[in-house]
Amino acid sequence: MGNVSAGIRIDSISYDPTYIEPGNEVTIYAKFHNSPVSRTAKSPPSTEDGLAKPIMDDSTIFYKTILEPASDLSERYVIIEDSKKNVGHLFTGETWTTPFDIKISESAITANYRMRFSVIQTDEEGSYEEIARTYEFEIPVKSSVVFDVDSENRLRLGTTGNIVINISNRGGDARDVVVELTLNTPFTPATTSSKYVGDLEGDETRSVEFSVAVDSDAEPKTYSIPVMITYIDDNGNSVSVEKDIGVKVEAEPDIGVALDESDRFTRGIKGKVTINFINEGFVDAKFLKVRLLPSDDYEILSTGESYIGNLDSDDSETETFEIRINRNTSIGRIPLEIELSYKSSSSDLTITKREKIYITVLSETEYADEQQSGMDIISFIMGMVVFIPVIIVIYIVLWFVYKVVGLFTGYLNKRLFNKR
Repeated sequence: MGNVSAGIRIDSISYDPTYIEPGNEVTIYAKFHNSPVSRTAKSPPSTEDGLAKPIMDDSTIFYKTILEPASDLSERYVIIEDSKKNVGHLFTGETWTTPFDIKISESAITANYRMRFSVIQTDEEGSYEEIARTYEFEIPVKSSVVFDVDSENRLRLGTTGNIVINISNRGGDARDVVVELTLNTPFTPATTSSKYVGDLEGDETRSVEFSVAVDSDAEPKTYSIPVMITYIDDNGNSVSVEKDIGVKVEAEPDIGVALDESDRFTRGIKGKVTINFINEGFVDAKFLKVRLLPSDDYEILSTGESYIGNLDSDDSETETFEIRINRNTSIGRIPLEIELSYKSSSSDLTITKREKIYITVLSETEYADEQQSGMDIISFIMGMVVFIPVIIVIYIVLWFVYKVVGLFTGYLNKRLFNKR
């Protein structure tokens, strides 16, 4: 009788269906056989019940099969229903096919998923396990291009800013990708509204940036902007996909301050300062409060806080404060710090900021000279007020005398010429 040794050989790996997409259920067929590898003697095969019986077959050897992921990507996206299958005993030369049912995750990307098929040798009780043969193969998964668009943009009213769009390809490869914004009022492209991205592979993300101008008369709110993505798919077809992004247009009142008028000041002297508050922004301000902040340079004699209320865009209001310059204040320009608190007409967010204006503190000599100059001017004006009526009276008197003399002279001439 001959002596024959055998070994496991993998014949083929097949799958059904052959075109696999994310979400598909697939059956993997692993075909293998117990192949004779050597013979030490030649003899005719023995028979049993008239059938040929394998030579020196070891009936104590049993087999089982295992299918498992061979990569992190496969571990993540391939679901195996039953990864271990019992085969039993295989005679020398016998062939066996083991089916495995798997499912490709709905979120799987286009890729080749590496798997490992193993034939395990054991005994009938399963008291030991040895790997008889291992074979790795790939499952090609194809998918349609799936774009995700992520964009969080804020633009200010009446300005030019950038819209940034993050485009992620969660599906198959896309070639010659072009991204185009459909811009309508109140948006205008500052450069171009279409950008060429190039090829975008599965699980790849690119950022696209557009420069956009916002009309100054736009309404502050969130606008929806259509985004058209055009690409070439695996079959060479041009495909267009439309997405939408949100762009928030924001606007705030811009309250400026300016010195409207001021009394002359020196140390120890009180006076009034009138401040002009101007809304230079594109939207109205609500609940405007202004406060003159304390300082070591002056003492606030009037109410330091004033409520203006609403201040329309391109409008202004004035407020007057009375102060006294402290004795130790330096000569020259000193700041008056103003705190402003208000809300935008399009938001409940309170805006608080501080601004400074400057007044001039004169020396005592300069202040006295200006006061004297002012008194001289007042005296001159008062003198003119008195002098002008006197001139008018003198003029009237002279005019009256002139008329009387004229009448008297005419009378005399008539009398003299009539006697002749």
